Amino acid sequence: MGWTGYSAYNSPQTYAEEKAEIQNLFTSSSPKVTYEVKQLSKVGSAWYAAVKITGTDTDTHVCDENGAFTTAFVILTSKSKKEWYYKDMDELMGPNEAKAPAVILNSLSPLVKIERTHYAQNWRDRCLANIKDKKSATKIETGKVYRLKTSMFFNKEIGDIQYIRASTYLHYSRKKGYSEKRCFEVRDINGNVTKVRLSAAHIAGCQLWESSGF
Repeated sequence: MGWTGYSAYNSPQTYAEEKAEIQNLFTSSSPKVTYEVKQLSKVGSAWYAAVKITGTDTDTHVCDENGAFTTAFVILTSKSKKEWYYKDMDELMGPNEAKAPAVILNSLSPLVKIERTHYAQNWRDRCLANIKDKKSATKIETGKVYRLKTSMFFNKEIGDIQYIRASTYLHYSRKKGYSEKRCFEVRDINGNVTKVRLSAAHIAGCQLWESSGF
């Protein structure tokens, strides 16, 4: 399925409006089949929904005593000039985005172990791995020096970096004014200290470095 877009006039503009729209999209009721959102969480620009489906047969999920089952949907979102876009995928498609929190995963029905559920199981496993990595992530403290798990090439001016010192910089936005944001100090190829921004993926697995050699 491709992307669906809303005009600027009809687009949700706030978190609450976007959440309400997602809930509305995945809630429906008919004499035979009902869809009900049991849990809904947003991570980055993606929403994760645990949706209970009643009144339809399935060979991919274990149903409860009422014949209902709960499956996961990933809803990617994007905004452009106040227009809102979304793209939804169910877990059987094995979405690339796999950062569903535990509250979503714990709400899902068990999968039936057949070929059709392979991608869904792989997606759930990737979500669990991301949750585990997040829990074991090193807590970053301003002023402390850390050693990256593996050295990385940043650019030709800075070159390879392995050691970083946590710092902050002032960020300005018209809505919130000035606020402190996380950044890191590194040394360039000439030995000078400069500030850079690194993603969570870049610093994953880094360790506190006691050496004062930075």
